[in-house]
Amino acid sequence: MIKKILKTAFALMLGMIIISSASTAALAADSNDISISMGDKLLTITNTQIAQDGRAYAPYDELFKAMGATASYDKDSHTVTATVGDTTVTFIVGEYDMTVNSASVYTDVTPFEDSASGMIYVPVRYAAQALGYVVAWDSATGCITLQSVDDLIEASGATYSVMDKYLAYQKAFSAKSHAVSGTFGLNLALPSDQSTTPLAVTGSLSGYTSNNNAEMSINLKANAIDFVNGFADSEPLDAQTAVILAMLSDLDMNIIVNSDTGMIYLQSPALSTISQGLISADTWLSLDMNQLYSEMPMNSLMQNASSATSFKDMLSVILKSTLMSDTGDSTTFELETINSILSDQAMVKDGDYYVSTYKIDEDGINMTMKLTFEFHGGTFRSVAVDMSGDFDGQGTMSMTAYSNAAGSGSMRMKVDIPTAMTMDMKATFKYSQTFHAPVSQPAAGSTVIPMESLLEGLTM
Repeated sequence: MIKKILKTAFALMLGMIIISSASTAALAADSNDISISMGDKLLTITNTQIAQDGRAYAPYDELFKAMGATASYDKDSHTVTATVGDTTVTFIVGEYDMTVNSASVYTDVTPFEDSASGMIYVPVRYAAQALGYVVAWDSATGCITLQSVDDLIEASGATYSVMDKYLAYQKAFSAKSHAVSGTFGLNLALPSDQSTTPLAVTGSLSGYTSNNNAEMSINLKANAIDFVNGFADSEPLDAQTAVILAMLSDLDMNIIVNSDTGMIYLQSPALSTISQGLISADTWLSLDMNQLYSEMPMNSLMQNASSATSFKDMLSVILKSTLMSDTGDSTTFELETINSILSDQAMVKDGDYYVSTYKIDEDGINMTMKLTFEFHGGTFRSVAVDMSGDFDGQGTMSMTAYSNAAGSGSMRMKVDIPTAMTMDMKATFKYSQTFHAPVSQPAAGSTVIPMESLLEGLTM
């Protein structure tokens, strides 16, 4: 059920976290033949096999040729290379890492050379998913069905005229530079037998955005020391912890987000104290989002999505970016969920408003999400989200969010789980057009250290 809730969040934000799993490798194929079809067409691939690890494999040359790719095998490096369109995939015999357009992807199985025939086998699922196919397995018939993401979307029958209008507004908006300002707050209270003082956080932000890039300055204030001292079993704070918590009473930080390169930069005087002097107060930390999303580098995903001319094209890019983590029917489920919220068929028109309502009522979890778009004469005016949920009588949550074409917006989220916590979080923001574009990286001459290097230094 939690998986379904996460899928709902994915549909709303048009993104998901990619997780790879681990298992064991195949060494040789047995004689358990399978068939592979593309839609209703049975592919002519001989020697398809279920290997010793229970996974489906096929000779690399036949499989890739059937999918319209050109493929080759280099005996010296034991490397299979396949290319179709602008996608290039490589496998190395005996290794768990494959590459998709130079991005490394961990697989839980390995290609292998069959000891009897000398044929080079690649895992069908990973090979097909890398080329943009959804893979389905029918154990009763021993048939693998391949369907392209674009064909899957087309077969769903969904249309997206409302989302096309909203996408057009978003593209025009993000193409311009904007100054942004906002406030946020959080109040978190634990049961009285655990803590007597709620955590209170307030903050503000200001900066600039353009083309999904951002340059932000943030100030945060929190009563962290009072909150920690309010724990029923709290002990006196050591000096280092007290210093770090005291910084949260008035914390400043600067953030740069560069979607073109997939890099995030963070600078705060507090980092020098937290690192116990390993870095100076003006040092910037860098985080490469491409490494976190190895199946499709974040900069490629952002660029491909931003270049989409329709919501259907954008949906195709997003679903293809999640294919490598699909070990069952999750891509199909994601599309069904998205269509249940964002397709024209899910919308009910009421004057200038288009409203969709998505509900989950299963295993004691009851959630409802209402999404409302406002257009006047085809021009975007506002969008609002209203979500509420009950968790088997153990707690409730609610969230509202609103944004309009004037650049103003707000968000509020409440969680009430009496045995664990109550939380109230809210934020407001305002965008105004400007000629000042955000910087793309720290100024020349700045000290920039990869975040992983700092973490390694702290653990030594």
